[in-house]
Amino acid sequence: MAVSLGSDTAKIQTIQREIVDPKTKVLIWCGSDSFDFDASSNEEAQDTAKAVSRI
Repeated sequence: MAVSLGSDTAKIQTIQREIVDPKTKVLIWCGSDSFDFDASSNEEAQDTAKAVSRI
């Protein structure tokens, strides 16, 4: 997602994980984390892994 801030553009990736009871379809838990993804693909992969770990 890109968010315009004045003349600059902030690039932020948000990852959200949800745990849903398969029988009742009720949300049990939800967690999310965001990070700047305006970096090389290697840094993006590392940042994604770190975000998932934090969640």
